[in-house]
Amino acid sequence: MSSQSRLETLQPFIGENETAIEAQSNELETFLLTDQRLFSVRRSEGDTERTLVDTVHLELVGGTKIEQQRKPDFDQETVGYGIFSILIGFVALAAAAGLDGSLMGLMLLVGVGVGLMGIILVIEGYSAADGSVTIKLQSEAGDVMREIRLGEDQLAFGEAVSRAVSGNITQPDAVSRKVGN
Repeated sequence: MSSQSRLETLQPFIGENETAIEAQSNELETFLLTDQRLFSVRRSEGDTERTLVDTVHLELVGGTKIEQQRKPDFDQETVGYGIFSILIGFVALAAAAGLDGSLMGLMLLVGVGVGLMGIILVIEGYSAADGSVTIKLQSEAGDVMREIRLGEDQLAFGEAVSRAVSGNITQPDAVSRKVGN
């Protein structure tokens, strides 16, 4: 289901007095932020095709927490272990040259195995996980009501959710606080 068809699924749920602010998708869900609610549409395919529409009323949200995790260029620790393993593999291969018989075969096997494992570690170190933006909608008590995970480049949607929530937070009528003496 494309994000456009997911948004069309939401059309009947949006009230006449609601204004759509922004929409965003990840691989599983499409999100639509209005001035009053945050919608999510998820479609599951299997034996039966289901579409799930979830709504969070922004007036019930006490706050938001947005975390952005950027994709690292590479994982230094994994690459370091990989290079170390490759060096150990070369040492084992060099040591095998001075041995005879089955011991030489064993050292060749160890050298090639450890060297290949090192190459795999280096490749894994350079293919680090993608970054992400996590949006947590919190209740007044600070409990997480809903968590949304999007791609690293979708921070603007999190900022829009935060602005919409802050516009809907009701302040107590009379708040007075004495600071100092």
